[in-house]
Amino acid sequence: MTKTAKGLTAETGEATAPTSVSGDISVPGPGAATKPYTFSLPDEVTAGSAAQATDDTIVYGASKATDTSLAVRLGNGVLQQVITIKDAAASHAYTFHVDSRLTPSPSTDGDVMLTSKGEAGAASALNASVAKAWALDANAKPVPTHYEVRQGSIVQVIDFTADTAFPVTADPTYWYWWGERIVSTWSQTKQIKAFADAGNYGYAPWFCGIFGIAAGAACGLVMTAGINAISNQARYGVAHGKCLYEDVPFVGAPRVYTGTCPGTSGGGGV
Repeated sequence: MTKTAKGLTAETGEATAPTSVSGDISVPGPGAATKPYTFSLPDEVTAGSAAQATDDTIVYGASKATDTSLAVRLGNGVLQQVITIKDAAASHAYTFHVDSRLTPSPSTDGDVMLTSKGEAGAASALNASVAKAWALDANAKPVPTHYEVRQGSIVQVIDFTADTAFPVTADPTYWYWWGERIVSTWSQTKQIKAFADAGNYGYAPWFCGIFGIAAGAACGLVMTAGINAISNQARYGVAHGKCLYEDVPFVGAPRVYTGTCPGTSGGGGV
């Protein structure tokens, strides 16, 4: 970490944590002219000033023994916020505000997708996802928890009770990258499955054409992800009423998975 006037910056220079919980985590934009993207710390945590605990962890200590405390980890495309809930009197909901240029969308798998609305002059788009919510009690037993999207913010709801073994730990983790997210419709996902079932593994040009990916290196990213991986995920998606997703970062390997179909609140069929 490097201490600056704005806060504590990860050694990679890719994210900065605020000096107090009233500030925001900041992620640089793709160019000097692009405003940084911001992610808030939870509204319900009123901890003290930031202190560096390890090379990549920042702690916001509780002012009282019963207060909820917070630790933040930054770096390598990951923002991790670890909440420690001390007793049953604490809040059950923790609110995280995201940059207004990002649209949060909960998936049926329990995670939340964050998609950039785009910005004039930006060389690329920021995309991110928040891993499925989890919480553990003091005995490392799972505590029921889930995310909700409320007025553009992500809220983690944790269903502990007076009988829960405290402290309870929860860990919203953001993964972000500069690149594009390709989302297939239900009919496109079925078409890809049909190609795969017919043994036609040369559908990359069709795939690239559908999603407007230029030929050459960019389209080659589809091949890098692996035709087998795309085919298998399409088969899984059709079997479970989900659509094919592919995250294509400008640096690093693509990720292929399935999620909620566009324009629906549940599975496929559109």
